[in-house]
Amino acid sequence: MPIGLSTPTQPAHHSMYWSSRKPAAATTTTASGPWGFSSNIADLSASQLGRRGRKLGRYMHAAIQRENDAVQLKRVQYGSRAKVSITADSKAHVQYVHCAQVLPASIDEVLRLFWTPQWTSSDALWHAVFADDTAYVRSVAQSDASCAEPDAEASSSSSSSSTTISTPTAHHAHATETLAAGLHRLRYEESARTARFVTKSKPKMKELLYLEHFARLDDGSYIWLVKSIDDPDALVLTPLVRRLQNLMMACHIQAVGDRTRLSFLGGYCFVDGLQDAAKRFLLRAADAWEHIPRLVVGTRLADYLVEPALHEAGDSSVQDGCRVCLTGFSVFLPAVVCRLCDHDVCASCSVLETTRQTPIALRVCATCVDAIKVWSPIRHRRRPAQILSSPVARRRACSSAQLHALSSDLELAILLQIMAAITVKAIACSSASVHLATRDGVRLVAIIGPAPGDALVARAIDAGGSIVDDVLDDMTLSLPLPADVRFYRGQAIYLSNGVCIGAVSVADAAPRRLDAPGVEHFEAFAETAARLIRAWPSMIVTKQRSSCR
Repeated sequence: MPIGLSTPTQPAHHSMYWSSRKPAAATTTTASGPWGFSSNIADLSASQLGRRGRKLGRYMHAAIQRENDAVQLKRVQYGSRAKVSITADSKAHVQYVHCAQVLPASIDEVLRLFWTPQWTSSDALWHAVFADDTAYVRSVAQSDASCAEPDAEASSSSSSSSTTISTPTAHHAHATETLAAGLHRLRYEESARTARFVTKSKPKMKELLYLEHFARLDDGSYIWLVKSIDDPDALVLTPLVRRLQNLMMACHIQAVGDRTRLSFLGGYCFVDGLQDAAKRFLLRAADAWEHIPRLVVGTRLADYLVEPALHEAGDSSVQDGCRVCLTGFSVFLPAVVCRLCDHDVCASCSVLETTRQTPIALRVCATCVDAIKVWSPIRHRRRPAQILSSPVARRRACSSAQLHALSSDLELAILLQIMAAITVKAIACSSASVHLATRDGVRLVAIIGPAPGDALVARAIDAGGSIVDDVLDDMTLSLPLPADVRFYRGQAIYLSNGVCIGAVSVADAAPRRLDAPGVEHFEAFAETAARLIRAWPSMIVTKQRSSCR
C-alpha cells in the first residue's frame, strides 16, 4: 500500500488513512498511512480496532518478507553477514531496523518462551526486551475497547485473556486467528544504562501508548505487532513523560522444517524530524530478539536440571586434564566442573548458561551444550585423543606433546635468539622474546633484554594479540608488572592446523608507539618465528634420517 504525506498545500486523500472517516484539512506535516493514526481512539469501536490491527499485521508481514529477500540478496551478492541492518526510505520518510535468524528449535518450543501460563498476553516479550533490569511498567490503557472482539471480517479471533495457543480447527484453517490484542501503556527509563556511569544524569521516563496484536496467520506462522498511538487526545502527558510516536514494530515467527525463523522489523516515520529515542528503542528490541537462542538453551538447561535421567556422569576412565580436549591443567588453565556431567573441563571448552529458575550462571561443558541443542540425553564419556569426535579437540590434544618437545630444543632456541636480537636492533626496543604455551604454562624459549612478564604474554595468547602503549594507563592490568616494562606488543603464533602455540613479544622501558617500519619488522619477526616452529619437527626428522645414512 503506498504511503503518502499530507502537506499544507496538498492534503492527503482519505484512502491513505486507515479509517473510513476523512480527516480534517491538515495544517502541518503529519505521518500518514500505517505509521500514523488519523482518528481519535475513543471514536473507534472494538471491531474497527481489530481490523486496524489485522491490517497492520498484514502490512508488516509483507514488509518483513521484502526485507528478508533484500538481506538474502545482499548476502549472495556482497557476502554481507550483518545481523542487524538499518535502512531508510527517503520518499516515505521511514527508517527501518531489521534482523532475522534461524533457531535450531521447533516453533512450539519458541512459542512456549513467550506464551506460558505464568505470563499474561505478551509480557514475556517485553521482559526479554528489558532484560537488563530496567525499571518499566506495562499496564492496560484506560479504554473500554477490546481489540480482540470478533467482527464480520475475522470471526475466528479469540479472546485476549487466553493464555494457551490452541491448534485451529479445519473450519478456521485458512483464516487469521487473533490470539491477543488490546491497548496498552508502557513506561520505562530510557537512560538506565548510562546512569550507572554518569551519576549526575537522571533517568528520563519514556512512554509508549500502543496497539498490540498477536495473531496466527493463514500459513501457520505467527506475528506479533506493536503500533504506537499518535492521537494527541488519547492520553494527557505528564511533564516527566514523553511519548514515542509514529513507531511500529513486528516479529514474524515461522516454522522452517524442524527449525524456526525469527524476523524482526521495526520502523518509525521521521516526517517531523529524526527521533533518536525511537531509533534507540527499536535497536534495543532488535538486540532482544538476537538473544532468543540463549533463552532456548536456558529453557532446555532448566529441563535437564530437573530431569536427572537426561544426564549422568561417565567415569569409565579417569585421567588428568580437560575431558573435552585432554589438555593438562595448570595455573593459566584451571579446571572447572561441568554442572551436568560433573567432569573437569577447561574454560575454553565450557560456557556459562543462565536460566530463569537459577539466580546464578551455571558452568556447562561444550559437549553438554551440543547435546542440549539437539535435545538428546547426556551420556558421554571421556575418549582418548585418537578417537575424539571434535577436530578442534583432536588438534589440541596432538599439539600439546609437540610443544613440550619444542620448548626444550636447544638448536631452536638459538635460532629464535638470533631473530630476537635482529628485531631489537631493527625496532630500537629494549627486549624481544618468544614464549610457548605448554601444559605447565607459558614457557620462555628465547629472549633479548628483560622479560615482559607472564601476565602480558598470557593476555596476548588469549586474545590473539595485545598492544599496550603504556602499562600505567591500562586499567585492565591489575597484576604487578616489571618496573622496566612500559610498552608491550605481543602477537600469537599458530600451527598450520589453527592451534595457538605461543606468542612473540617486544617491550620497551618507555611508553611508545611503533611506526609503520616498526610494525613491519615486528610482523616479519612473528611470521618467521611461526614458520620456523611449524617446520622444526619435520626438519628434525630429516636430520635424523641423514645422520643414519
